Amino acid sequence: MGKAVNMIRVPAPVGLLLVACLPLHIHRLAVAVTVLRHVVCVLTSTAGAANAGVPLSIIVKDYGWNAYFSTLIGACALALLLLSPMVNLRSYVQRKEQRAARKLKGI
Repeated sequence: MGKAVNMIRVPAPVGLLLVACLPLHIHRLAVAVTVLRHVVCVLTSTAGAANAGVPLSIIVKDYGWNAYFSTLIGACALALLLLSPMVNLRSYVQRKEQRAARKLKGI
C-alpha cells in the first residue's frame, strides 16, 4: 500500500479565479514571445547589414576608393543585366485581362 498523500484543497472561488487569470498569463507569454522574435529579427538583420559591408571595406583598404566606386558601378550593371530579360513581362492582372479580351473576341 502506498502512503497517503495530503492534497491541497483550493476553495471553489479561488479555483475559478485561477482559471479566469489563465488567459492573462497566456497573453503575457504570447507578447513576450513576439517581443523576443522582433529583437532576434532586428539583431540578425543588423548583423547581416554589417557583414554585407565587409567585402567592400576590404576593397577600399586594399585597392582604394576608385576600385570601390568601380565595384559599385559593376554591381549595378550586373543587376541590370540580370533583370533585363524581365522588361516585357506582363503582370498577372495584365495576363488575365488579355485572356478575357481573347475570349470576348472569340465569342
